[in-house]
Amino acid sequence: MTTMDARIDRAKKISSRYDDKKFRELVIHIAQRSAGDPTFGPIKLNKILFHADFIAYGQLGHPITGIEYVKLEHGPGPKGFVEIQNSMVENRDIALEKFPPGRGEPKYRIVALRDPNFSAFTPQEIALVDQWIDELRDVDPYEISEVTHGYRGWRIAPALGETIPYGAVFLSDEPPTTYEIQRGQELIQLHSWDV
Repeated sequence: MTTMDARIDRAKKISSRYDDKKFRELVIHIAQRSAGDPTFGPIKLNKILFHADFIAYGQLGHPITGIEYVKLEHGPGPKGFVEIQNSMVENRDIALEKFPPGRGEPKYRIVALRDPNFSAFTPQEIALVDQWIDELRDVDPYEISEVTHGYRGWRIAPALGETIPYGAVFLSDEPPTTYEIQRGQELIQLHSWDV
């Protein structure tokens, strides 16, 4: 088994540790912090959640929420989010503010109806989320989609609705360096790999 295969297997196990409470509190936090961003809507929410979870996996060794992300038309998104969102509306954690027809994206935004509970989060996790909120503030959601569509993790899922493994955070679209090519060739010879 290659190192990448081992990382992907580990990611599958980690994603089975989905923490629904943390996910819901994170949605509330992002909505509250994005209240002044006129470009905030469901596409941007998905991007912030995805980047925060995947970067946390890469930097901290674990995702923040562990939710499964799938390939959607405009980039990655949490699996089953519509049901979670509807439950949060029903519980009066959030509201959906709809915009008039013809306005373009976003068609609606999520509005936090209460403050988030941070008791289950580490300071590093919240700092990572806040970094993505700040980085994507006032950025057009479709520009963000272009960034994530180029991201190998989004492309690794073969079809819409397919899971994007957390281990994909270690993949890069950058061409390999001369050192990486040489080291790869050395490993192929050393281990007699058939490529």
